[in-house]
Amino acid sequence: MTVEIVERPELKAAVLRIPRDGRLVRETWSKVAAWLDGHPAVADKEHGYVFIPEWQWATEVTTLWVGMVVNNFDGLPAELEAITISAKRFAKLTVQGDRSQMEAAYAYLFKWFGEGPYERDTREGAFGFEMNRLLPVNPFHIPAEEIDSFDFDIYAPIKEKSNVLAPDRYPGVINVEIRKGELVASLGSRRLLTSRRLMRDKRYQCSGERDAADP
Repeated sequence: MTVEIVERPELKAAVLRIPRDGRLVRETWSKVAAWLDGHPAVADKEHGYVFIPEWQWATEVTTLWVGMVVNNFDGLPAELEAITISAKRFAKLTVQGDRSQMEAAYAYLFKWFGEGPYERDTREGAFGFEMNRLLPVNPFHIPAEEIDSFDFDIYAPIKEKSNVLAPDRYPGVINVEIRKGELVASLGSRRLLTSRRLMRDKRYQCSGERDAADP
């Protein structure tokens, strides 16, 4: 199995929230698909999405959001809930096979996070999702107790490290980041590459604070 690190743009979705239940997932998908059939806001007609509240992994995932990705929320049926997932990095793992292979894929992903350098984002409000391919066979049309062939991608959100400094530490600097021990500052349309030692100079560090890692 191969886990791929991908960066995805902001994602908007029209969904229904339901208890975690395979039968309800299929019933809910049918409702959402019918309500959004031909709707101009639909952005992806080739996949069905099941959103997973990552913060529930600490105990047990009991809730799911089922729906479709949209370009905007204009004119959506009132019954649907709108969710937005900010642009961020995800660990992506493809599932193709029977139920045992699906279970093995999820187990592998948990092990991968446990052993690797990346931390899964399980904070309140963080969503992962399953992106189910609807062709050649729509899995939502197969009863939960009968389906034994899966074809979808798991996207698990990655918690970003605190390697970006607050811009207000340096007045006029709109973005500051550490890159291999050097500091890159964006000042308007200009980018300044400076050493960390230079950042102690009053021209750059106006707060009088000293980086604890500096000699």
